[in-house]
This record gives sequence, C-alpha cells and structure tokens, in this order.
Amino acid sequence: MQGAPNYFGRRIATLLSFLALLAGAAVLLSACGSSAGGGGTSTASGANITPPGSLSSAGTLTICSDMTFPPEEFMEGTKPVGVDIEIGEGIAEEMGVQAHFMQVGFEGIIAALLGKKCDIAMSSFSITPERAQQVDYVPYQENGQAILVPKGNPEGIKSVADLAGHNVAVQVGTSDAATLEEFNEKAGGGPKINIQFFPKDSDAAAALDTGRVEAYYSDGPPVAYYAANNPGAFTIATSSIKLYPWGIALRKNEPEMKKALTEAVSALYESGTIAKVFEKWNVTEVSKPINP
Repeated sequence: MQGAPNYFGRRIATLLSFLALLAGAAVLLSACGSSAGGGGTSTASGANITPPGSLSSAGTLTICSDMTFPPEEFMEGTKPVGVDIEIGEGIAEEMGVQAHFMQVGFEGIIAALLGKKCDIAMSSFSITPERAQQVDYVPYQENGQAILVPKGNPEGIKSVADLAGHNVAVQVGTSDAATLEEFNEKAGGGPKINIQFFPKDSDAAAALDTGRVEAYYSDGPPVAYYAANNPGAFTIATSSIKLYPWGIALRKNEPEMKKALTEAVSALYESGTIAKVFEKWNVTEVSKPINP
C-alpha cells in the first residue's frame, strides 16, 4: 500500500494533462470555425457590427441571388462563387452570422425579398428609379454596360446605335434589356435592335458563342469575364455605357438592417477586402468602388 499515493498522483497528473489537451483542442477548433465554409456559406469569426435582432436569433444572413452571372455570382459545381458572393460572405462575417445564398431567377428576386424569402438581395442590381420605388439599397460598386461581339468585330459595332438591325442577346428584366428597349422606343420608323431575351445572362452569352446572335449585351464584369476566358472567340466592342451604381437591396423601413449593411460594406472597404476581391476576379478595370 505504500505505492498507492504515487499511483494516484500519477493518475491525477495524467488527468490534468488530458484536460489541458482538451482545452487546447477547444481553442484550436474555435479558431478553425472562423474560416469560410463551402457551398456559399461563411462562418463568422465574431460580430464587429451589431446585426438586426432577427439575424442575431437566426444566426444566418440569407441572400437572394441569381447565380448565373459570372464573375459576380455563379456556381462552380454546387458552390456559389464570385465577387458578390465573397462580398456577401464578408458582410455576414462582419455581423457575426453565417451567409447563405438562395438561388432565385433574376425577375423574381425583388418579389422574393419583399415576400421575406431572404434578408437581402445581391445580384448585380443597378440602382434605378423604378427599382428604388420597391426596395431600398446600400450602394457598393459602380459598373457600366458593355457589348461583346465575335473576334475581330466583323459587323463594326462600336455603340448601342450600331446594334440596330442586328440580333442581340440580353437577360430579361435587367437594366441592360431596358437600355436596348429604350433605344427601340426612340428609333421611331428607323432600324431597331432585334432583341433576343434570355432568362439567364449565361444563356444570353451562350447565344453569341453558338452564333445565334451577332452581339451580347450585358454589364461590364460578365462581358470582361467572357472575353478574358475566350480570347480567341470574342472582342469587347465597347464598355462603360450607362454607368450605374450597384446596390445591395433590402426592404424599405428596415433602418437596423440598412445601418448594419452600410457599416459592414464600409468596414470591408477600409480593410482592403473589396479591393482584393476585385483584383482576384479581374474586374478592377470595369468595377469602381463606392464606399457608402
């Protein structure tokens, strides 16, 4: 029995060492939990900005987006990626919640937002007077519209007016489509653009690739994306047409949400995060910063 005290002393020391190891593992797991998760969901490291009460209780910022618009928002397999996706994840992280992206066709996004299917919407929204009547916005970047044509620009297209008499692909319900429709309305008895509407912007771009149209009309980032990824196939005819501020859409009369979004976007600009996102996705030439 003389050896008993040493035996129990060794067992206690072993137990203390084990508890210390568990504590260290808990710290490590906590640190790992602050990294971004897959599939368009980020896990925040802690709230720097007070989120609205509804987000605090849910722990999630649900974002409606039409993820068919590279390089802003699109899918790589089952994972949402792109400029807006990374900015949205950063916003959620600043609020101390998780970002979850919900795929919604572009024409239905505002209705989904107003119907409270999501908390905010990020889908390369140009801030227009018509949209501003329905929803509120927090601006976060500026972009222009652009024209993509086959390599060498065989039709000599240099402006919207040059699209008259040609088949042009565009996504339905967008400010890009509105520009083409406005031209046709003002054309009177003159030549009009033969507008081909597509439910997805990626489908509109594919129509140019397959030769169904002579031009693809969209915002600067996707036009630059397709040109850069298909250097032997396409040429940018012109860009920076009709510059628009882009905004994160939210429901009207939600001051807590607007304040949190504004503070989060400003924090991402001040930390250099948005500049790095622009650089990563090669949109620095077409996307201009707007710090709200």
